[in-house]
Amino acid sequence: GTDAAELYAMAGEYGRVIEVVNKELAVRVDSFKNGVEDPQRNYWKIAAYNFAEKHLNQGRTHVIERLEREDNLKAGSTFQLLMNLTAFFDKFMEGKFGESWTVLDSLGLLPRTAGEVSNCVDNFFALDKVARDCMGRVVVAGMECLFNLHASLKQDKSQAAGLTQQGTAGGQSLAQQANIDHDKAMRDIRDRGRLIVTFAGLLHGSLGGEVPKLIARMEAYMM
Repeated sequence: GTDAAELYAMAGEYGRVIEVVNKELAVRVDSFKNGVEDPQRNYWKIAAYNFAEKHLNQGRTHVIERLEREDNLKAGSTFQLLMNLTAFFDKFMEGKFGESWTVLDSLGLLPRTAGEVSNCVDNFFALDKVARDCMGRVVVAGMECLFNLHASLKQDKSQAAGLTQQGTAGGQSLAQQANIDHDKAMRDIRDRGRLIVTFAGLLHGSLGGEVPKLIARMEAYMM
């Protein structure tokens, strides 16, 4: 992979460079062992960042013009998606479930409402194959984010209930309002979880055989 990318870059074949980087990033998007990042993942992540800074983030560059001439803009959009998914997994592996979910949610890969489910299914099948092939891992990690956020809210609500029993009238009123806010947030998370399960079920096994079972189990535990 490294040698091919360098040779393509020397030849000015930037579309090919991006395709190589996309392939290497996609297979390693969640490559961590015992919480430690795979060195090869780190190498390709840095290579992708440096390439983007030099060739893609400076407005309309000659690389973007070259991609347009080659009718290969899809490789560029896949590159950006994989960089964002890499950032998502960086935060996810640090246990920053709120931040990682915010990154993932901003990408529009997963439905926010029932009306978005069919569009998300269509968009999934329109993805480049390298991106589609890592979506099973993305969906499972996304559901894990929701599961952990829900568990955290449930714990906070339990602690607030203890304060309600001990506190003054004013304190009890605040705690009751906090409970209402927590209930709404937990309900919203459960709704998103159900939408993800529906979305995955409509992909007819494209995420990998175990994915629908895993996410359905997590969704069921969010009570």
